[in-house]
Amino acid sequence: MAVQKIGFLCEVADDKLSATLNMTNIYDMKLMTSDAIMSAINLAGVKFGIDEGLIKQVISAPEDYYRQTLKIASAKLAVNGVPAKVRFAFTNPTMEQRPLERDNGSVDFKELRRLNNIRMGQFLAEWLPAVPGELGMNVNGEAIQPEKQADERIAPGTNTVWNADKTKLYATADGLATITTDRKVHVFPCYEIDGNVDYSEGHVDFFGTVHINGDIMPGFRVKAGGDVLIKGNCDGGSIEAGGSIMVMGGIIGAPDQIIRAGVDLHALYVLEGELFAARDVVVTQSIMRSKIEAGNTVRCDGAKSLVVGGNIYAGEMMSFQTVGNVSESHTNLYLGLFPLLRLEADEIKEKLTPLRSKLEQIANAILLLERLSNVQRLNSQQLQMMDQLQTNRKQLQFDLYQYSERWAELQLFFERAMEGYIEVKKSTFPGTIINIGRQSMTVRDTAGKAVFRWISGAVRQINQ
Repeated sequence: MAVQKIGFLCEVADDKLSATLNMTNIYDMKLMTSDAIMSAINLAGVKFGIDEGLIKQVISAPEDYYRQTLKIASAKLAVNGVPAKVRFAFTNPTMEQRPLERDNGSVDFKELRRLNNIRMGQFLAEWLPAVPGELGMNVNGEAIQPEKQADERIAPGTNTVWNADKTKLYATADGLATITTDRKVHVFPCYEIDGNVDYSEGHVDFFGTVHINGDIMPGFRVKAGGDVLIKGNCDGGSIEAGGSIMVMGGIIGAPDQIIRAGVDLHALYVLEGELFAARDVVVTQSIMRSKIEAGNTVRCDGAKSLVVGGNIYAGEMMSFQTVGNVSESHTNLYLGLFPLLRLEADEIKEKLTPLRSKLEQIANAILLLERLSNVQRLNSQQLQMMDQLQTNRKQLQFDLYQYSERWAELQLFFERAMEGYIEVKKSTFPGTIINIGRQSMTVRDTAGKAVFRWISGAVRQINQ
């Protein structure tokens, strides 16, 4: 905005963080008075950050500033706060941990993860409270809010408790420390199976961590509230874990198979499998004709690893050594495009409008009853109706809050995916389709080392 007064032109920047005083139209230094300058500033709506010292200098020595443009006001920028943090006293199992690859290409899964053996009374984690930010102010006198910070939080789970002021978390039993996706810290006992999960063992449904010293055979199910560690293969069996899944051998697919990890999933290879991990999927050797979904990253980038066929989904990043083959097998890579999440977002969007409409109807009905109560005593039926309406309103308000929070979380996830990338360290063969967000690119010619990103509304290949 620009306002001129007696030859002065006061301009406020579009972002309202500064204002300038233009004196190029003044031809008589006698007009350069304090009242004239302040009149122009006031007309421009400038109320804060005025450089009064500079105004005094202009008035005392007008010849030094004659017909110049000066920065006359500056905003006070907001100071961002420090988000709450969590300091763990044990190895955080949600942190990315990749298997150690030896020089000969084999993998030492013993170096993948050290289990967090916890004793009763042991200190587990400390919550460090957030430091609030400070308000700023623009030159028009309007408040500038500090950026909203995403606080890191944890909650006590099985066999864990807070101290009195809820800043430190302790174990109440011996076991293995695990963090599930709802940010709860648990200390689970461990269930160990010496052989295979087969007819001699039956299905396994355990609330803690499960160690299997053999294979999971076709048709059998392992369900665990914590981690699942398998020293052999998952040969057509199903695994559901609230924590991470670690398969030292391979995962072989089968009809009706479910492989789902609440945190990370690690395997030597995947053949015609369908699996999901809330955070990361790390496969050492190969992914063949499989469907893989990971909330954050998918990696199959060892020295001789390859991905051929199937559909791979990741929220933030993928890293592969080789994608596709000379036979041009169709291999689809999707970054940030989860069919189930997109469907969930669409369903939430459809629910929000009716919810708001119902809340408005209930609010109007309550208002009518309140007005009626001002002129006459409500009968028992009307009082019962008022109680029911208020109960329904509380439930709908809670539902609206839950849906709105989940909607915002999903939108943030989709936006973050657009900033991600797909890295191929060796070769990408024709038949590979790169999808980032809702944009796609088909690889027509064999490409060497490259990174695929979403740039200016399209998927771009950046050769390395």
